[in-house]
Amino acid sequence: MTDPGGLLAFVVAFLTEPTFSIPLLLGAWALVAWLAWSPSGVTIPPKFRGTREEPSGEIVSAMYHAVLDGAYSRVLGVAAEELDGVTLRRIGRSVFHLPWRWRPIGPAAAFPLGRVRRIARELSHVHARALEREGRFFVRWRFWIPPEEDERRYLARVDAALGRARALCRELEPEP
Repeated sequence: MTDPGGLLAFVVAFLTEPTFSIPLLLGAWALVAWLAWSPSGVTIPPKFRGTREEPSGEIVSAMYHAVLDGAYSRVLGVAAEELDGVTLRRIGRSVFHLPWRWRPIGPAAAFPLGRVRRIARELSHVHARALEREGRFFVRWRFWIPPEEDERRYLARVDAALGRARALCRELEPEP
């Protein structure tokens, strides 16, 4: 027969043993907390689509439909390509293929290469975040922030990156 006092003593000793059970209990508590505040039950309302036709080959139409679908990665990709195109036209090299310490010489020396690199890097980071959010399985690691606030912060970051890229492109290639 088993001794109930022995079983109780074993359970108490197991739960108070610092090298195994305390990390196990903390991990279980973290899992319960994550499941309790996980966004799995919360759905963000779908974007307004209304009646629409398929995008034509025109870039404005494609970007309009990408924004309606919430596919900001496409919009950010086009902004990065435009910034790359401006750099290619102005200094003859792609901003994404420049050596780290390369500096333009001659008439292109006045080109704000540091700002262009910084904005291209920001677009790249936001693009990676957009691809992560648009993926089939998205885990919100900052689960303590409400989903609406997280979405607002994400859209503010996308808007800021696109605004800086647009302003730089307009500065480097003013329209005639």
